[in-house]
Amino acid sequence: MERRKSKYEKWKQERKWQAILLIIFLFFINVISTRLYVRWDLTEDKLYTLNDVTKNLLQNIDEPIYVQVYLEGELPAGFRRLKDAIYITLENFRRESGNKIYYEFIDPFEDVDSEEKKRKIIRELAEAGLQPTNLTVKTSEGVTEKIIFPGAIAHYKGRSKAINFLVQQAGLPPEITLNNSIALIEYNIARAIRDLLIVEPPTIAFTQGHGELTEPDISDLVRTLNRAYRVMWVNLPEVLEIPKDERIDVVVVARPTIPFSEQDKFKLDQYLMNGGTILWLVEGSFAQLDSLRNEDRAFIAVPADVNLHDQLFKYGVRLHYGLVADMRCAPIPVVVGQMGGVPQQVLRPWIFFPILYADMKDKHPIVKNMDAVLSRFATKLDTTVGDGLKKTVLLTTSERSKSYMAPFQVRLDIVRNPPPPGSFNESHLPVAILVEGKFTSLFKNRLTEHTLKVLDSLGIEVKDESPETKIIVVGDGDIARNELDRLGNPLPLGFYSYTGQTFANKEFLLNAIEYLWDKTGIIATRAREVTLRLLNKEKISRYKTWIQLANILLPLLITAVIGIAFNYWRYQKFAR
Repeated sequence: MERRKSKYEKWKQERKWQAILLIIFLFFINVISTRLYVRWDLTEDKLYTLNDVTKNLLQNIDEPIYVQVYLEGELPAGFRRLKDAIYITLENFRRESGNKIYYEFIDPFEDVDSEEKKRKIIRELAEAGLQPTNLTVKTSEGVTEKIIFPGAIAHYKGRSKAINFLVQQAGLPPEITLNNSIALIEYNIARAIRDLLIVEPPTIAFTQGHGELTEPDISDLVRTLNRAYRVMWVNLPEVLEIPKDERIDVVVVARPTIPFSEQDKFKLDQYLMNGGTILWLVEGSFAQLDSLRNEDRAFIAVPADVNLHDQLFKYGVRLHYGLVADMRCAPIPVVVGQMGGVPQQVLRPWIFFPILYADMKDKHPIVKNMDAVLSRFATKLDTTVGDGLKKTVLLTTSERSKSYMAPFQVRLDIVRNPPPPGSFNESHLPVAILVEGKFTSLFKNRLTEHTLKVLDSLGIEVKDESPETKIIVVGDGDIARNELDRLGNPLPLGFYSYTGQTFANKEFLLNAIEYLWDKTGIIATRAREVTLRLLNKEKISRYKTWIQLANILLPLLITAVIGIAFNYWRYQKFAR
């Protein structure tokens, strides 16, 4: 008995010292943790790890940036998940920036006691650039509608920048849309900070002089660009070269319809050879839907020869003469009869308005987590080989497509008698291609000694090869054209009035322009992939009772087993 008691006292004394040492150890760990921050991101998607380009950006912040997030209050589960992800990302930004990022979450309608004040707040936030979202919320009193602003406004040195977190993707389930929005949180915040840090905004120049889209045609795109860029127009026939003193970051050639002279092609070529970037929005065939409003309800699609094919071919892209047709397409209204003397219209698929998606094999950051893009009379592109340039397909048709070579007749009755499905035997035809690398001049070894002397006298240095740079070629100029309402006012780019759907045309063009000029590489953070792990709703419904019982009883059972095992061990150790 004395031996057993002595053994117990010894064990008790050992546990006492172990407890004291544990307390001292935890004290020192606590002190060290306040001075040294260490964290391991164990998630498969590395959701809580910032990209290196984001870290480099945050280290360049010289004064505090204040971020107001308008996502607070009573929210559905999906938006609470979005809010939590925004909080974690902003906390990472704060730590990485050396506490130069401040943030707060705000309920814009807290303590608002009248509809008039609420409408005023909605109008102010919308004017600041935030996009409202209308939610249907279930309450104890029934179903109510609630307007939220899943976005933020970043403030820096008296300037502000709106951040919209919710991705607009028509036709996708809400959980996938929210998941894609979470994947883009880092990119959206980092892009806003980058734009605030830029002292002089980038310059985007639209070419003129070759029948390009006019300002009313691209007014919505220009208005959006003006929020972060300086937009200008360059009439190529009237200048000796694309102005270097303007520091033009991107040149946009938007749907030319008049052939380029060799002199104007040379100006674009040398701009590229000097490290410039170009967005080409070109047509392979001239075609307009209004051309079907004649007696024959038909027109001839003719080749759109604007003397750029050889230049684009030199830069790695072959532009076909003709159109692509796709069974995945937008509809147009067609008269099917009359009732009381009033024409009756229905929407029918129009195979020459393909709906384009990102290439499935290689989703580039430009098109990552982006909705569909609407094209009108688009053209197939191909890439050349053996030039050392890197080509990436950005947008394609569906797996049920076909191409027509111009000239050919386009008839309206194709909506009533479409080609047989078996004839759509081409798949994923490229319509937008990114080309990167060192380009060779179209005019290499083509200029005479006399021409070179004249150019030299004008102070124009001719280069045969470019530094590392990039271009994007899109086989549809109308991708940048906004519709006009009946009063001639521009509608949002991408809005399709026949269906009321808004496509991602503007987002695609903004991403493309950003990728062309941005040297920081922030757009690379768009490539983040967050895997959506959904529960099987059918199994949950079928085994609901068993799942509930398992969640209640299993922890109790585990605790009981551990308790019994511990007491059995003590009995075996001290009962003898």
